[in-house]
Amino acid sequence: MKIVFAVLLLAVAISVAPAASPSNNPSRTRIQNPISGVITQLDPAKGLLVLKTAAGDFTARIGAHSHFYRQKSSSDPTQFRIGDSVKLRVRRSPSAEPLVLECINSQSWGWLERIRRQPMHGVVKELTDDFLTVINSEDMKPFEYRITPRTQWNRKGAAVRDSAYKPGDSVVVVPRPLPGGGVMALAVTDNAADIALLKERSRTIVTGNVTAWDAANSFLTLKTIAGAVRRFKLNQSTSITDSSKQAAASALGVGTRVTVHFHRTGALVEQATRITIKTGVRGLKRPTVPKRHR
Repeated sequence: MKIVFAVLLLAVAISVAPAASPSNNPSRTRIQNPISGVITQLDPAKGLLVLKTAAGDFTARIGAHSHFYRQKSSSDPTQFRIGDSVKLRVRRSPSAEPLVLECINSQSWGWLERIRRQPMHGVVKELTDDFLTVINSEDMKPFEYRITPRTQWNRKGAAVRDSAYKPGDSVVVVPRPLPGGGVMALAVTDNAADIALLKERSRTIVTGNVTAWDAANSFLTLKTIAGAVRRFKLNQSTSITDSSKQAAASALGVGTRVTVHFHRTGALVEQATRITIKTGVRGLKRPTVPKRHR
């Protein structure tokens, strides 16, 4: 009887206990980028930005490296006003308000998405150790790309240094969105036909057909999807698989389609770490040249 009474008391306590209510501050709940809203508070000096969103007020911090875009151009927080409709990309923090990575006014959102994902045709305005500024040929607006050691430079079909380009030179820039905001120049070339090769050159995975296998010296030669000829060195630690099973190096026959993982050093012969044989797949389809974005 005592047990039944205790169970009844517990059931009553649960039924009358207040239900946990979700936070009414979107800044403290799960954040899904981008966040859309209207600016209700903006104080660049204090690093404060507040939006009115469909879920309530959203408070974020403006950092020294927060990126702002307005009227299809790089901007700064002083150019934004109360009442502006914007989209934010932010980074969450367990101990502080989310940090603004990018703040884009509504008219510039589609423009920035194209720049983040599609090659830009334009003219070099300025080139420094860290940044490349290009005048977009579509709208004659400048855009600033981050330059890193991973940026690939190509001119007249050959790899070059960044010093090969000067203000006024025509370029095609292959973008790569950066996790901290902004866009990196993954590759810069004077010929759109080289874009596929430059993208491939920047990666540590390549797919192609075997054109030669030197078993005596463990050298593998590929004709890649982008049309390049690449050579790889195999050693005892190089893993070779076919249909998820270990395979012998003798399976690397001419014409076989393979995917090679390697450590990219820029050397003429790279060290292969893993090779996957694509059983029953032969022939390569060369990628098409991407169209200009509008």
